Amino acid sequence: MGDGAAAVIASILKTRAPRNAAEQHRVGQVIHKSFEFPETITQPGNQTPTASLALLERIAASTTDFGLRLRIGHTKEFVRDAKVTPK
Repeated sequence: MGDGAAAVIASILKTRAPRNAAEQHRVGQVIHKSFEFPETITQPGNQTPTASLALLERIAASTTDFGLRLRIGHTKEFVRDAKVTPK
């Protein structure tokens, strides 16, 4: 799914922000999972985490929870490092 997951989440969040730290954390988990197996991301536009990184930045900016900000930082690093290996 890759960056497409963040696009779907962002469209949902246009109407409301995540209600609490648990929802914010789940968004991070979904984005992390969407880049866990980069070789399964078939659409080239979803292989680059542009929307994912923007969404993670938005969530990080909206919280004062240090633990959540740290997890978001790790997720950002993970998706930046996710590489699609040519077959």
